[in-house]
Amino acid sequence: MGLFGISQEELENVPEPDVYRGDEPVEFEIVEIKKGTCKKQNPSDKERPWVMMTCKIYGDDEGLYLPFKEFVPTVDPNQSDPEKRQWSALKVKRFLHCLGIEDVEDWNELIGLGGVAKLKIEISDQYGEQNKVARWIPAD
Repeated sequence: MGLFGISQEELENVPEPDVYRGDEPVEFEIVEIKKGTCKKQNPSDKERPWVMMTCKIYGDDEGLYLPFKEFVPTVDPNQSDPEKRQWSALKVKRFLHCLGIEDVEDWNELIGLGGVAKLKIEISDQYGEQNKVARWIPAD
């Protein structure tokens, strides 16, 4: 065993992290929050803030899973279409119920919170395979 405190055999057998491929919902924890503003596509567009969270996955086995990134659901204050506002509000409601909270005063209060979500895998040329939330599971 060298200075790193691990044997060569153990080091060679450490698995590479991967996306979660299971069918069962998994527990997650929010470990990071980033905030920004959407770029305008047209000069007449209004800028819209966004909030991205990075979540750690706690699977049902000993595997190492890549954290997943997901936009925190919000309602665009500039959205005038009532149906789109209702769908956005429903996403916020499901997210809050998953975390077991009603609201937060600051986005950073989400760090350390967690819940259960059903994940799916999305594939893109730019990012490859990534886990995304298919459904937030309400807290008991």
